[in-house]
Amino acid sequence: MDGFTLRYSILGHLQRGGKPSAFDRILTTRMGTLAVNELLNCSTDVMIGSKGDQLDLLSIQETVENEAKPDLCKLNVIKDLKQSSDM
Repeated sequence: MDGFTLRYSILGHLQRGGKPSAFDRILTTRMGTLAVNELLNCSTDVMIGSKGDQLDLLSIQETVENEAKPDLCKLNVIKDLKQSSDM
């Protein structure tokens, strides 16, 4: 797909401390910096989210209330890519 970089991750590997990539390290540094700045500004009841290369503060309440449904077409594409890379 032109113009897109596809990546998948296995959540279990991340939770068990899988080897972080440079992207992971940069993202966590940026998120940590934003988190500290928001703490210094006395922000509460927010979480940090990322979309593309942008970081956003999201209200935890709004996030819980807005149930997102997964795009099954995209999930199937990711599944197919993983299966083809395992061959």
